[in-house]
Amino acid sequence: MAQRSGHDFDAAYFQSPLRGNYEVTCRLSNFDWREAMLMGAGIANALKSTHKDVRITPAGKIVYEQPLATPIEPRVFQWSDYKIVVKDGRFTSFINGQKLYEEELPAEHDPWLAVTGWAGQSSRAVRDIVIRGEPVIPKELDLLGSPDLRGWQTDYFGAEWGQTQYCSARLMQLYVPFTQT
Repeated sequence: MAQRSGHDFDAAYFQSPLRGNYEVTCRLSNFDWREAMLMGAGIANALKSTHKDVRITPAGKIVYEQPLATPIEPRVFQWSDYKIVVKDGRFTSFINGQKLYEEELPAEHDPWLAVTGWAGQSSRAVRDIVIRGEPVIPKELDLLGSPDLRGWQTDYFGAEWGQTQYCSARLMQLYVPFTQT
């Protein structure tokens, strides 16, 4: 799958939500404005060009960077083997077989799998996506189950919660006084 351009942070979502224990492997394009990310359990991340840091992109939340305990060697250039593992309430990602990031997941973690990427006016690609393990498609989702509302976004129109009529969802009315402009 290839994406040729976009808004800023774009995503192509898998059709069904996933819970349970599973892993997803794929090949991702890297660097030179081609950084593709695989998001699972509400977390996407990418190796920075320094090979010493990881950029973590939680769904709908502020992006941050974290240094790696050990730099990734050998250096990654155009394509990398990427894997996420969601197992027993834990998210772990790997690039070329080396651990990139790990995090405990909330009980009602974001169940969506997506291919994502930053930067409009760029192209990125992913290939050979394989899902293994024991993924479960839940019968229902609690959309307000995460205490930090991970996965909810309003920034498409450059707004914060409650600042524009375009993001006047009932969710915002529950948590933030809404005023139309």
